[in-house]
Amino acid sequence: MSVLFFIVIFSFLEATVSLVGGVVLLWQAQLAKKISLYLISFSAGALLSVALLDLLPEAIEKSGQTNQVVAFLLAGFLLFFIIERLLLWNHGHETEEKETHAYTSLVAIGDTVHNFIDGIVIGATFLVDIHLGIITTIAVIFHEIPQEVGDFSIMLHGGLSKMRVFVYNLISSLATVIGAISIFILGNRVESGVSLFIALVAGGLLYIASSDLLPQIAKEEHFLKVFIQIVLLLAGIGVIFTVGQITNV
Repeated sequence: MSVLFFIVIFSFLEATVSLVGGVVLLWQAQLAKKISLYLISFSAGALLSVALLDLLPEAIEKSGQTNQVVAFLLAGFLLFFIIERLLLWNHGHETEEKETHAYTSLVAIGDTVHNFIDGIVIGATFLVDIHLGIITTIAVIFHEIPQEVGDFSIMLHGGLSKMRVFVYNLISSLATVIGAISIFILGNRVESGVSLFIALVAGGLLYIASSDLLPQIAKEEHFLKVFIQIVLLLAGIGVIFTVGQITNV
């Protein structure tokens, strides 16, 4: 099967799972509130694992230029920081504390851009290696579900109906597939630079995990909940590492 087939299937899978997961948890608001930080903990571990244990070593191996790869890792970290500041992204975890009406449209736009970049991340990793694309997709899915719950909540609080929120997020989710196909088309033209782009992606995932997700779970003070979050953080790392070993066989 062609790389394009995998890119389309897995980007569509990511878009579908995150959308459905967000809808299910949104309709179960109390459940979503209880497990949100636990999902974020697992997601943080998964993204850290993909960025540092899979993407970064793969980029170094493919390019053979460690210093250049590390430079692109840093560039990716800074790029995602700049994008987040410019678009006022909050990945659905902090924006509920802000003026919801003013942020309703911005959240919809930001979510679409976010999903487009998720598609680029998925597409780029598949261009390098099929197994790398699979484990990256899994990590992105775990990150997307709690984010979608947050986005859904903000839009509802902004006065939109549940059906309208669903339609907006359905359209937004399609941006993942578009982003994945776009990088496939572009990647075939600049194949020699794909490994460095992967380092850029790794830096972006590292930024999301370290500056967005980890601070959220660091706010918890209850010992038992802290312990569970740490276990899930390590579980996220372990699951992605294990899947990577299995798919690389």
